[in-house]
Amino acid sequence: MSINASTPTDPVTATIRQVSHDVVSNKTVKYEVLRPLASPRPTHMRTDAGSPEHHEVGKFVFFKRHGSSQVLSGVIATTNSDGLTVHEYRQSPKMERRFYAMYLNTLDGKEESKLKPHSHHTPLMHDMQHDEVMLTGNIDKNHIPECMLDALKAMGVV
Repeated sequence: MSINASTPTDPVTATIRQVSHDVVSNKTVKYEVLRPLASPRPTHMRTDAGSPEHHEVGKFVFFKRHGSSQVLSGVIATTNSDGLTVHEYRQSPKMERRFYAMYLNTLDGKEESKLKPHSHHTPLMHDMQHDEVMLTGNIDKNHIPECMLDALKAMGVV
């Protein structure tokens, strides 16, 4: 292996000499991609959560709106081929796996989490595209499975 000189605008490259039984070849690669053989390699998580066939009414979803970095969550209220409508849920500050439905208080205009909303509360809804959904799962008695939070962490969401 030899390291090639670089300029301020070009990346540093390395020339690797590969030798087999009867062939010798040289390969030029970026130096930054080289690593020891024992180092863990990056893995890519693939998900089909954005495909419409997994979006059923009543399923719990985590989603990210186009143009925003904020991750939201909720329960699918309606779905069709054009998109879906989600009733927003927010995480409990004390229990990591517990999520509460969000409502807009029509008397004072505040967003509130309620287990049993009053007549002056309207659900906080989001209309979105199918590809905005990051993760789909179930919610039971306002609790989501721990594996959903683990999957979010694996996606880089804290």
